[in-house]
Amino acid sequence: MRFNLSSLVLVALCFAIFAGLGGGKFFMHNRTQELGIAVILGLFIIALYLSSFRLSSGQWFFWVSTCLSFVAFIMVFWSMIFSFKAGQSFLPSLLASREFLLLLIAPTIYLLYRSGLQLDHIGRAMIAGLVLAAFSYLFFYFTLDLKAAYFSDDQFTHHLVTFDEVRGFRLKPPTYAVMILALICFFTLTGKSSVPMKLLAFAGICLSVFIWSLVILRAVAAGIVVSLILYPFLWRRRANLYLVITLVPILPIACYVLMDPMLGYVEGAHGAGVRMEAFGLALTEFKSNWLIGWGQSSAYTLTYQDLFNPKFFPSDLGIVGIMFKYGALGALIYIIACPTLLLKAARAHWMALALDGKPNPIYQALTVFMTVMSINIVLWPGLAMGQGLTAAGITLGFSACVLNEFRKKESATNQRDTPCLPPTPVAST
Repeated sequence: MRFNLSSLVLVALCFAIFAGLGGGKFFMHNRTQELGIAVILGLFIIALYLSSFRLSSGQWFFWVSTCLSFVAFIMVFWSMIFSFKAGQSFLPSLLASREFLLLLIAPTIYLLYRSGLQLDHIGRAMIAGLVLAAFSYLFFYFTLDLKAAYFSDDQFTHHLVTFDEVRGFRLKPPTYAVMILALICFFTLTGKSSVPMKLLAFAGICLSVFIWSLVILRAVAAGIVVSLILYPFLWRRRANLYLVITLVPILPIACYVLMDPMLGYVEGAHGAGVRMEAFGLALTEFKSNWLIGWGQSSAYTLTYQDLFNPKFFPSDLGIVGIMFKYGALGALIYIIACPTLLLKAARAHWMALALDGKPNPIYQALTVFMTVMSINIVLWPGLAMGQGLTAAGITLGFSACVLNEFRKKESATNQRDTPCLPPTPVAST
């Protein structure tokens, strides 16, 4: 691609990541996310056109059909389910599922890379989007009237702010952007990098810690700390994979042992009575609709609150909420997706280490981030929502790019190591 087009694409990609990770949700009723989806679709179309000249027809068709088919299946199938069960129009539910289009950032990143965009430049665009999301949060935290927003009659504005007696009024942050930014800065600071980069990384950590001190997300912070402790034992090098495979059978036992403490935490949390009632309602409905769930509702027809309870929000119920909306089929897809994304992030980290001789902080950060999401798979299935879908798409896209870099190097090495044989003499007649 030409330089001007590359610069424009990188700016658009930065904005798409900023919007997809919730950086602009604090104004215009999150219309920024709608614009981000439109930008991703536009970049996807550009990437399809440019990559068609670079990829074989089989590769090109695979990246186009696989991602589009998966997104279309999720959106259409569960919109139809709700339409049939609630007797409502199909189109509003389909439009309410538009967050899944954020997954198209995965093929967009890969196809732009195969079209000639440098992987390092894509990484910088992503980091710029993370930084913008963090500063956007700080700007609105200090300019919005949090108390007025919490008591607002507008439901969207009301849900931007949370409150409890201990921590007071808190503006909900772009959590995943802050997490990934903090992890990238941590690995840059502790890795092999120049002094200016270490200073920037330290500033990024200070920014993330300051945001954390404002919102005090204890469960998220604990998940990051645990995942960072696990990282050197499980993901530092490819040889650690054997230990991961050995530990897999322990996971069901650990979940069973931790079930009572987790239920105790939910029961002791703020608004526990409402939350436990919602859990009971969701499980009761799941028994009646166990395979495919209730589907995707829409605010333009009937909401779950209209059908069941004014305080019933499946998105607050962890994996139980996923089971309620998408049934056992959707829960199974999610449970498979989490470790798959974790392994792809870890593989990208290992291949980058083999290519450069040193780890890349972006892939290290994505590995730890996906470890956090896998640990919290029961209580915090955030990869099924807008910010999580964007993070999942970023992980898939970067993983595919690094895999292609690794294969190119292997191919070049094999060609260099192949001995040149003398030409076979032709027998004279």
